Amino acid sequence: MTRQEIYDAWAPAESEWSQWVKPVLFAHLPDTIGALPATSGDESPLTHVPRSDGETALVLDLPNGLGAQMAVALAQQGYRPVPLYNSCPPPKSWPSPAAETDVSDILFSPTSTVRRAAVEVGPILDAIVTNAAPLWKARLPAQAPPAFLLDSNRRIGQAGFVAAPGAFDNRSVSLPTDFPSANFLLSRGIRKVVLAQLKSIEPEADLAHTLLRWQQAGIAIGAIALAAETGPRRPQPVTVRRPPLFRIAWYGLLARMGLRPHPLGGFGGLLPQAGSVG
Repeated sequence: MTRQEIYDAWAPAESEWSQWVKPVLFAHLPDTIGALPATSGDESPLTHVPRSDGETALVLDLPNGLGAQMAVALAQQGYRPVPLYNSCPPPKSWPSPAAETDVSDILFSPTSTVRRAAVEVGPILDAIVTNAAPLWKARLPAQAPPAFLLDSNRRIGQAGFVAAPGAFDNRSVSLPTDFPSANFLLSRGIRKVVLAQLKSIEPEADLAHTLLRWQQAGIAIGAIALAAETGPRRPQPVTVRRPPLFRIAWYGLLARMGLRPHPLGGFGGLLPQAGSVG
């Protein structure tokens, strides 16, 4: 498949939700990708997520590539997966853009010039590439409601990450402008949003800015902890608490302070060595 074909599978022109698909990771794929491995991933947590009723949207805030790995299962349940990943991969020694490239060479190249990244995007890229063809074949209707996909490691990075010189800092935040407004959702018949996380029903502080805006506009917010060992196994109503700096005009600017914008969009940059210019 070509990079454009992969993007089109995730952001088809007929779906209104495609305008929110983040092109960040797609921009880092070569023009052509050769052999694609079979899709993989644990889709069992989706047994606890309600099937699409046309009035419910999902927000999957899950670590690594788990949300993207569930894309085909989401489509089978009637949802349009919408990737909102903003973290760039570390720089690699890419093959020639004109050459057909095996996906394993793209995602896990031993010639990477950087080996310490705050957020591991390899599994996300893997899922984006391997699920492209099955998503295309799913032929979801244009009106299928969205399932927004986030990486729950986006703000703090992987466990054990140390922001030392030479590390690749690709941490990011989720902003209300990354999502459709409450008015847009309501105009498309979306009356409920279910947040799916692994172990907590409390949204991350950055995501709470979006969810509270929706809730104040009359959209019901529910949440489910997919991997919780105890507690309800179905979405529960939640009242989103007011996060710091809610509706402050310059919140977006403040939230991005300390992050490292990438020239191709999204976030990612090398932490400078002592005495160098960052």
